[in-house]
Amino acid sequence: MEVLFPGSAHVERGFELRFMEVADRVPTRLGPALTLTAYAVDHASGAPAHGLRLACDGKVIAYSGDPAWTETLVALANEADLFICESYVYDRAVRYHLSYATLAQQRHRLRCRRLILTHPGADMLQHRSEIDVEIAEDAER
Repeated sequence: MEVLFPGSAHVERGFELRFMEVADRVPTRLGPALTLTAYAVDHASGAPAHGLRLACDGKVIAYSGDPAWTETLVALANEADLFICESYVYDRAVRYHLSYATLAQQRHRLRCRRLILTHPGADMLQHRSEIDVEIAEDAER
């Protein structure tokens, strides 16, 4: 963590912080009711990048992370109750990011019950009226 957030090793926390490695597409139990499954995605982060799928009490939330389009997203979103998916730009190519145009083209393959887009850049927000999917917004502080 110190590598990604310099100085963080010396911060006193009011909670326990543990790190664990997970294998690609191997369900990992976290506590009595939660299962985490990681899916490798295409993003240059300096470490393996993953989308995440959390299952608890018969419900599934999937999160794309911050990837370029990959077929992995189809499996990640499959039958999820909620798929939170990055969409940084509207219709142009930006390396290691998803465009709304790509998601719209692939939407029929993302068999999730609800899709919310996250991480919108200025380009996405300028086209908000043309987007027929929910976009997450930052809460006011």
